[in-house]
Amino acid sequence: MSNDFTVFVAVFAMLATLWQGVLLRRQVRHGENVSRSQLYQEIAQQFIQLDRIFVENPHLRPYFYRDQQQPSTGRDREQVIAAAELMADLAESCVATADVLGARQAGDWDQYFRHVFARSPALREYWTEYGYLYPQSVWDCFGAGLRIANLGARSGSAYAAGQRSLIRTRLSLTMPRRHP
Repeated sequence: MSNDFTVFVAVFAMLATLWQGVLLRRQVRHGENVSRSQLYQEIAQQFIQLDRIFVENPHLRPYFYRDQQQPSTGRDREQVIAAAELMADLAESCVATADVLGARQAGDWDQYFRHVFARSPALREYWTEYGYLYPQSVWDCFGAGLRIANLGARSGSAYAAGQRSLIRTRLSLTMPRRHP
């Protein structure tokens, strides 16, 4: 009888362990979903921040959505450059999180950024100047062509100036032609 009881306890312990494994797997899956949701919310907050900038500064919107050339000097130019940097950084955040979030949650961010890139001389100018600081995945997100490897030189150097010239050439080859 004690042998049967030992077998019973061993089987019960094994079943309890298996059930704990199932529960642990569910908990881990739930934790992953919560983390993904939090990550998505952080990206959504960054988009809201960008929207807020355009609501509070409606004069900036045409520089990103209506092909308007940015001012050559002044405070508006500085605001446009800052907004372009924010948009490039947001694109980088989206690209960096897309694999974690999966296609269903990441949605059509690439399409949005390609749309803005195609309609924003300000963003393209920012990209020409500073695109070498971003990974290839952000270049792909913008549809900006191939990043030239090893552009770690300071932006004021002759090397970086030559690289920017190559980037301008590549951008002009990859940008869709506008018909008047």
